[in-house]
Amino acid sequence: MMAFKKTSKARTQDLQKVEAPLLIFGGCYSNLQATQALRDWASENNFLPDQCICTGDIVAYCGNPYETVELIRDWGVHCIQGNVEQSLATKADDCGCGFDENTTCDILSRGWYPIADAATTQDQRDWFKQLPEHLQFTVKDKLVRVVHGAVSDTSRFMFASQSDKDFIDEFSLCDDTDTDIIIAGHSGLPFTKKIDNKQWHNSGALGMPANDGTQSVWFSLLETVDDEIRFTHHRLKYDAESARQQMLKIHLTQGYHQALKTGLWPSMDVLPEYEKRQQGIALALI
Repeated sequence: MMAFKKTSKARTQDLQKVEAPLLIFGGCYSNLQATQALRDWASENNFLPDQCICTGDIVAYCGNPYETVELIRDWGVHCIQGNVEQSLATKADDCGCGFDENTTCDILSRGWYPIADAATTQDQRDWFKQLPEHLQFTVKDKLVRVVHGAVSDTSRFMFASQSDKDFIDEFSLCDDTDTDIIIAGHSGLPFTKKIDNKQWHNSGALGMPANDGTQSVWFSLLETVDDEIRFTHHRLKYDAESARQQMLKIHLTQGYHQALKTGLWPSMDVLPEYEKRQQGIALALI
């Protein structure tokens, strides 16, 4: 069991030096079928639990919160707290997602969050509490930090279309300002952005399509090619209909159940204008 390294800004687990490849994912969102499909993929491709990193939000919109948490715990991957885990750990009244009050996303969260809260056991809440807020490690002498939303705020949304300054400001807040790469989740859309000699990477969401009109969900790989670090984005096909049926069974019918089928989000409140215009356009990422 690796020890936690306490920092002034976030409780950080230092994994020291790790070897590529690494499997990166996050935003399981209580989607048991997608999470199991990724675990199967990892096993088939010889990824050990120590080679897998989850950026948080194991729990959210879909129909198997308890079972999805238990799958992640049993799998034994490296995992940080998402804002939902933080809220459930403290029995907060809302998901802490950072939605503006009375927006569509905020209203929808009042439907799924109480169901997730009711399904979460005290044992799971205790596990959430002991998860680190950040991870850090080195690969090929590059310092990597894993956060949920951003360095400044667990629930800050970061998208590819934002200015370089937004990303540079986040890098400047790292405990070690020599951080070369930040891996984040939360926003639900996959992208890799290079800013000068640094990289910001988001694997996308495992539990919900990327608003691109397809049923696929996303994960990524960190690999090394000629001693350089490279991220590749990967679609994952899974039994989306079974996941949707589970949502119907427990009356989670506010729109996210349809998103599993159509690949379109029920709300785009959090998206910048560029990302809104990309709705329904199938992503072509490497």
